[in-house]
Amino acid sequence: MSDIPAQAMQRADLAAEVDGVTATIAGAPVRTTGHLTQPATPQAYDAWPVWVATRPVSMCAAETDWQDKNSHYRADDRSSEHKVGLVLEDKHTLANLSTLRANKATDPFALDPAIAKVTKNGVSDPNAVQKPGDAGGTPKGKKP
Repeated sequence: MSDIPAQAMQRADLAAEVDGVTATIAGAPVRTTGHLTQPATPQAYDAWPVWVATRPVSMCAAETDWQDKNSHYRADDRSSEHKVGLVLEDKHTLANLSTLRANKATDPFALDPAIAKVTKNGVSDPNAVQKPGDAGGTPKGKKP
């Protein structure tokens, strides 16, 4: 029961932190409204704490999410660490991250350029037994 007053204080602190946050979404300014609990009929840009275990069982943090077809918002209350985090994510940008990155990720399975250069005419074993008429001829010390 000792967690209830602490949670109530954290809930009030988180609601106050997210109340009045402004952003531009699709060219229009929007403002969040912080609530202590989920409203009976939530409206766009309403935010309230949802208690989720995000650490070992003995430690909890308040986290709330809100999203629509264009945006995703998350608030993390880490009052015990004197921190509050707000994440504003545009879903269109998220879907196009790979094309928007200045430094493109390399293929971890791509053939090293030095290996590709050496093997451009195919891979062969110079010590393999050659058949008569092969371009390589007869290996040293072997009779056909």
